[in-house]
Amino acid sequence: MKMRKTILSILLLIVVGCNSEPAPPEKMISEPEYQDLLVEVFMVQYMVELDELEEKRDSMMNALFDRYNLTSEEFSMIHQYYQRDPARQLERIDVIREKLANEREALQEAREAYLNRMRNRDESQPPDSL
Repeated sequence: MKMRKTILSILLLIVVGCNSEPAPPEKMISEPEYQDLLVEVFMVQYMVELDELEEKRDSMMNALFDRYNLTSEEFSMIHQYYQRDPARQLERIDVIREKLANEREALQEAREAYLNRMRNRDESQPPDSL
């Protein structure tokens, strides 16, 4: 009988422990800030890969976290906290994907405008004479 109570007590603790909502990390940011930060994290990762800046990845990420007044460890804990609900995280990822698409479009427009200015500048200058 005593063994049965012990087993039931352990099972009850496991069930209660599994169903309890995890507490947010000590250092927490709002969901919109988290989404903005993830957009920037993805952009830094993309820039690193695109421009082969692997040696600068850590310093770029640390500069990004500094802007949000976070350490990489605090970001990791916040990221784990928000990921605890997979369905909600998928919704966040959809929002982030949309923001990244908007950023990409804006960057492409800025790049095209810059290239056009450079072409126009080159066309307006007389050729060098020898």
